[in-house]
Amino acid sequence: LMLACAQMLGGKAQDVLPLAIALEMIHTYSLIHDDLPAMDNDDFRRGQPSNHKKFGEGQAILAGDALLNQAFSICIDECKKGRTYINAASEICRNAGAYGMVAGQAADLFYQDGENVGKNIADFIVLNKTAKMILSAVVVPAYIYGLDENIRSLLEQFAINFGFLFQVTDD
Repeated sequence: LMLACAQMLGGKAQDVLPLAIALEMIHTYSLIHDDLPAMDNDDFRRGQPSNHKKFGEGQAILAGDALLNQAFSICIDECKKGRTYINAASEICRNAGAYGMVAGQAADLFYQDGENVGKNIADFIVLNKTAKMILSAVVVPAYIYGLDENIRSLLEQFAINFGFLFQVTDD
């Protein structure tokens, strides 16, 4: 998605490739951790045994941790390219952390019994757990190319809507 957005904005996939790889590493770590017994306790991912089923819980945790740290290392390396890359890397890190995916997952776990979950909480979970990672993929190229806030805002709204659509169809 990030590569396609870069091309749509007149750039090249190579301009965003390292950050796209970092985002995919974050996504993969989140899936590995999401499958763990303490979270969704899924035995299978895409028709194959989950990481913790194949390699053990400890190795799954470490694999996820390694992916996240390597992704942040890539983001830091990309910051050497200048201010627009700093803004792009910051967007990824913010959306993956306590103000994004981690917050959504924490809320999802807290409300997993389904009690007291109104529309606001459900929207919070979907926005943070799913939509903000899609938002990163869509908006990062706009940051890299130094596009104005109006264009970024349009891309953000598209990404949020796409994230909600994905979550509704996936769950």
